[in-house]
Amino acid sequence: MPYRTPVAYVTAAEIKAFADITDTDQDALLDDLALAASERIDRFTGTWFASETMTLEHDYYESHLLRLRCDLLTVTTLTNGDGTTITADKYWLDPVSGPPYRRIEIKPTSGVVFTYSGTAKRAISIEGTWGYAATAPQTVKEVAIEMVLWMLNRAPDHGMTSASSAFGSRQYSDEMPQEMFNKLRSYRRPKVITIA
Repeated sequence: MPYRTPVAYVTAAEIKAFADITDTDQDALLDDLALAASERIDRFTGTWFASETMTLEHDYYESHLLRLRCDLLTVTTLTNGDGTTITADKYWLDPVSGPPYRRIEIKPTSGVVFTYSGTAKRAISIEGTWGYAATAPQTVKEVAIEMVLWMLNRAPDHGMTSASSAFGSRQYSDEMPQEMFNKLRSYRRPKVITIA
């Protein structure tokens, strides 16, 4: 996944409402843990659940199909490997059930093909809005809350790492309960291989 600004999918207020916590002593820690949980969700699923506008470059593989490295919500500009712009009437975004979209297919009657000049690596660029969704789906938010509460209540143990805040550091394990990840399996993105 490309670098993007990290986003927490839940707030300290949402965590506290779920867990019936009324004090504000650990709000900063809850925010830190929410960000850590959200980043863990991103790594597991291979996508992210907040939109970000940016330009991503893709490797050329096929003349009529471009498999996207990340989930796509909207296209602003699609630039072919020869520097020409491919207009929206020349391609389809797939799957038809999207967004998110994971492929761009050139229409057979368009008279256009994907191409490159010089090297196929990072030849085609797409300026657009990227991410699985503009905001996190409810299941993702619930798993983020479960992860935060799990990290918050976890006793120091071997294999622990830290999350720091104004209230000090808190330990959490990389080995979160599998049932949390099972809830996220439907969001998991297939990997796209790039040219070395």
